Amino acid sequence: MKVLVVCYTSMGDVLLTTPVLRSLHTQLQEAEIHFLTDFRYHTVISTNPHVRKFFYLHDNDDILRHNLQEEGYDVMVDFHRDATTHRLRKLLRIRSLMLPDQRWNEWLLRTTGINRLPQEQLVQRFFETVQPLGVMNDHKGIDYVIPAAETIRQADLPHSHVAGYLALSLQADHPTRLLPVEQLIGLCERIHHPLVLVGAPEDKERGDRIAASDPVKIYNACGKFTVHETADLIRKSKLLIGHDHGWLQVAAAFQRPVISLWGNTLPQFGRIPYFGNRPVPAKAFEAGGLSCRPCSATGYAACPKQHFNCMHRQDLQQIADTALRWAKELR
Repeated sequence: MKVLVVCYTSMGDVLLTTPVLRSLHTQLQEAEIHFLTDFRYHTVISTNPHVRKFFYLHDNDDILRHNLQEEGYDVMVDFHRDATTHRLRKLLRIRSLMLPDQRWNEWLLRTTGINRLPQEQLVQRFFETVQPLGVMNDHKGIDYVIPAAETIRQADLPHSHVAGYLALSLQADHPTRLLPVEQLIGLCERIHHPLVLVGAPEDKERGDRIAASDPVKIYNACGKFTVHETADLIRKSKLLIGHDHGWLQVAAAFQRPVISLWGNTLPQFGRIPYFGNRPVPAKAFEAGGLSCRPCSATGYAACPKQHFNCMHRQDLQQIADTALRWAKELR
């Protein structure tokens, strides 16, 4: 059976498909799995051993459509469900399995506070989508393969961090998912332990401002390493403190404890770290008592209400206390 899986929502969602990719490959007889995603996420998925071939949306549309038609798929698994995948389903004219549409329930939660979203992680909804193929969740968690050539050496870290560190992610797809710099500095001041700031090159300037508050304790790695090397930094950390972003799933892939910080989005949208059946500590922090949350299922450049209480009211001391307690237990 030849299966095309489509997902390009976000880095985190792409990683959450990996348990399904593995199960499709191992549970379907002679299955050949192909994957279509956005080229922005090719690094985190292209080393996956369960996918035979990858296609990317940055390619020429006509060539991409032609190449997909030439493959002769038996089934398409649509984890995105938008206008692009609708056109693709019409083009291929094959059996299609689609992720149930939750946009109405997300809208209902945002506008009325009534929560009718499935009380389960997104990966479980992915498995419900492929259940007609007889594929079941093996509960082994997320796959992330770091090439040996892109791992972190001891010399890549300051001497003060070689004995162990906590990772703090500065990356989020939208500013309303991210603690402001002043609060990040306040959080770091409360954590008496070496910290490595991880993120993309565009996070470097904010990382420099945060690291300047304590250059010995805080090492800004944003923009200094590749995606795989950054993933290795998280793998070798004691734990990750992170916002609603794909780094949460990278930490889960390597069984690192996760402290997640939630601003305008909610854990109930299903994108909490997925560990499978592995007992790894994880805790989500949210500012309670706000009728304006969630204001969006994705995010904005700035708070629509202009107060940004969902992040300004985060309990920095409790976050720091949790991180330090876990770090001590992991010695």
